[in-house]
Formats: sequence, C-alpha cells, structure tokens
Amino acid sequence: MNKRWIVLPILLIVLLGLYFLINSGRSTSIQELFTDEGINRSEITSIDTVKSSTDEKVSITEPKQINKIVTEISKLQLKEENFTEAENSQSYWVTIKANNERRLGMTFFDQDFLSIYNFKDKKQYNYKITDNSNINAIKDLFK
Repeated sequence: MNKRWIVLPILLIVLLGLYFLINSGRSTSIQELFTDEGINRSEITSIDTVKSSTDEKVSITEPKQINKIVTEISKLQLKEENFTEAENSQSYWVTIKANNERRLGMTFFDQDFLSIYNFKDKKQYNYKITDNSNINAIKDLFK
C-alpha cells in the first residue's frame, strides 16, 4: 500500500513533465494560423502596415503584391512564447483584411518576436520566430 502512494505521484509528475515537454516544442507557421482562422489567400483584400518609429503607413491592395508578402511571411516558423517589448525596438504593425474585414493584427518586432491579435475572437498570441527567416517583405515596404 505504501509503494502505491509513492509511485502514483512520481507517475503523475513524469506525465506532466512529458506533456509540457511535448507542447513546449510545438511550432507553427503563419500559413497554419491563416488556415486556423479560415483566411484564404484569395480572400485577402488589403495589408495595412505602419512603421512604429516614424508612423509611416503603407496600404497594399494589389493582389500580386499581397500574394508576394503573404508568401514571404508564411515561411516564418513560430513557437508560442511570452515576451516583453523592448523600449527601443523597431516594430511593424500589420493588419490583414479579408473581404474588407479586419481579421488579424500582427506586430513584428526586430528582436524576432511576433504578436498576433485575432479581431474575431479578440485574443492575442505571442510567438518567437524560430527559424532564420526574416521580415524583409515587411521592411521593404518602407524603402
């Protein structure tokens, strides 16, 4: 009887540890997020972008350019992770509109973090960009 009370908590701790180990290594991509939110590339009507340091705004409505930007940012591999915004970091605020309705708000930070706001569910998710991809497709809009 005593052994059972010792083994049970140890087994529970091991199972919880495995659960967190498996879930902490899970990654996603922006393409998967689009799919999860029911956003099809062909439905994206505009991408509005603001550069935080200058408040410069760019709105993209041409389908070819929208497709180019979506293709580039879709390559980013993401891992869910909490972060705090650095005071001096450059950020780019991006709003994805599908069928002229705001669907996702994304903030790209220079230090390889991404914050995504779902306008439909009013929820925010934070990610670290885990691969060597970059956000040049967004930065290049301001050259």
